[in-house]
Amino acid sequence: MYCDLATDANGNVWVVAEDDGISACFYNGISWSDLMLVPTHGLSCSYPIAIGDSLGNLWVCWMGSGPGEGYHIWGNTYIQGQWGAPVLISYPGSHNELTYSMTTDKQGKVWVGWYWFSGFDQAICASFNDGSAWSDTMVIAEYSYSSRGPALTVDTSGKVWAGWLGCDSGSNWRVYASYYDESVWSDPMLVSDESGVGGWPIAIT
Repeated sequence: MYCDLATDANGNVWVVAEDDGISACFYNGISWSDLMLVPTHGLSCSYPIAIGDSLGNLWVCWMGSGPGEGYHIWGNTYIQGQWGAPVLISYPGSHNELTYSMTTDKQGKVWVGWYWFSGFDQAICASFNDGSAWSDTMVIAEYSYSSRGPALTVDTSGKVWAGWLGCDSGSNWRVYASYYDESVWSDPMLVSDESGVGGWPIAIT
């Protein structure tokens, strides 16, 4: 079982967890809410992650089976006491994608980061929601052997940063970072190529 914690603008502390689907509940400073079943697409759901936005809403994303043969990124939002309908965020296909982290930027966009894999072909990806819809999938970096991440954060100037682990065939794991400035991700910057770097996890702040 996998779980995540988040806080919203109303001061509630949320727990989301993988069970027979995705479940969520919150603590309002006095008591815990009833356990809620997050509406999903009805197939295998795992690795839920969550974040609260500036309006008091809770955003949840997860890795879910389908459409097609692979696992893809899905999401739902808790707004004014109600869950919405599940939304497919990433592209369908026979590849697999695993949720990793979420953040919110100074413009109010909600971001989710994940890694894409099909055999040894790997990629670090992200998407944002501006309040109306999720953006197209953005590929931050690609690798020929393996990758993990990305962890996401926002700096004081408002740039969204991603940090991740990447490994090409025949090389060590390396730590990379990139930032999103207005409309484009910067070229990946090598942070470390020390031989002791392992497969995961990774965090950025």
